[in-house]
Amino acid sequence: MRFRIASGLLLSFSVLFWAVAQPSTAPQITFLDFPKEIKADGNPVSGFIGFKDPDKDIVRADFIVVQATDFQPFSYDPKVKGVQEGAFEFQISTKTPQRVVLRAVLVDEAGNKSAPWEFSFEAIRPGQLPLPQNPMLQVIPTTLSFTGEVGRNPPSQTIQITSAGSGTLNWSASADQSWISLSPSSGTTPSTLTVSVNAALLAAGSYQGRITINALGAQGSPATVFVSLTLIEGSAQSAILYVSPSFLSFQGEEGGRDPNPQVLTITNIGSGILNWTAAADSFWLRLDTDRGSLVPGWSTEVKVSVNLTGLTAGTYTGQVTVTAPQAYGSPAIVTVILILNAQPITPPDNLRILVSTNTKRVCSSTVSHELTVSWRVTGGRPPVSVTMEIIDPNDIAQRFTDLPMDGERRFSFNFPRGGSVQINMTARDAEGSQASAQTSVQLGACQ
Repeated sequence: MRFRIASGLLLSFSVLFWAVAQPSTAPQITFLDFPKEIKADGNPVSGFIGFKDPDKDIVRADFIVVQATDFQPFSYDPKVKGVQEGAFEFQISTKTPQRVVLRAVLVDEAGNKSAPWEFSFEAIRPGQLPLPQNPMLQVIPTTLSFTGEVGRNPPSQTIQITSAGSGTLNWSASADQSWISLSPSSGTTPSTLTVSVNAALLAAGSYQGRITINALGAQGSPATVFVSLTLIEGSAQSAILYVSPSFLSFQGEEGGRDPNPQVLTITNIGSGILNWTAAADSFWLRLDTDRGSLVPGWSTEVKVSVNLTGLTAGTYTGQVTVTAPQAYGSPAIVTVILILNAQPITPPDNLRILVSTNTKRVCSSTVSHELTVSWRVTGGRPPVSVTMEIIDPNDIAQRFTDLPMDGERRFSFNFPRGGSVQINMTARDAEGSQASAQTSVQLGACQ
């Protein structure tokens, strides 16, 4: 603001400035993975949310309660600011047996919100048998992104349609845009759906569409796959990066062998030279090559492998980022999920006790008989506690605890007229399993 004096009057001139805000784009949930059934024991259960955010500024994930008996809405920072595409982990727990329906929403710094993603789960009492459930429709990936030149169709991409649970599912698919083609349009799980785009009649620009996949009576139906298409005016200098697939999934066993490698295909579908580099963001991810150059229309393969050394059972998420400076479609991000199952526990052999005895007649003034008791305990889950009880002919008992699993003890008796000695042995392992053995020894009379 400026001021000047004119004829004794104070005049003020105001200069107003308008800040033109750059338009921002709302984040997008690409998939949400959470078990359909958890134990109502208060222990946290992990789930995963896949996302895309061109502005790289997601600051919050909101979980809104749609239906529940005793469950509170919550929010948290997934700590993915600066990441354009990937997945993050969240955790849910409850101690109340109930059905819970939630909506997940991602929020960025500008307050833009993603379309909500609704999911549900059953929390059952510990020890309760699992509830019978319909098969679940599973679709991967849930987003497809095409980039190409005007008048040229970009390469087709695929969607994997599977079912979780018992039985198969009959499915059908449809697209809401005429430039999206599906083959086949129906089938039975498991299936591969090929998605193609027809760019012949489209001008340069960005296009959006969606594919809806239905499976009657299935959980997770209908499933939606979002499709984006970017067309550019071709020139001798325009390289276009295309990486397939956009999602890799590995499974392994804790302490086991590394899963077989999988292949990423990098293609230059443009008209210029494509110089590319690739990098993995997790120490357990390996790439057999990390850079190269492609002339128009050429492809190359990158083998992606995982190293299980030092990893414990759980689910791990990583990314492979392929970058090509000044190329359309760069960077391309491939989400990698590793599911590492716990090493199966071999059940122990049944707990057993073997007891043997040896009796010697001494018939001295102080000792009439000597008894040797030998035992061996096999099976069971360590540690195993072993006890012995000896009852002499006068019904007087001696008890011995913390005995080894393989041992021997000697006893002296003075019963010249003889009698019966009872031997009782018990073993109990770490899981509470118990085994016992009883035997009796007859002491003969001294002559």
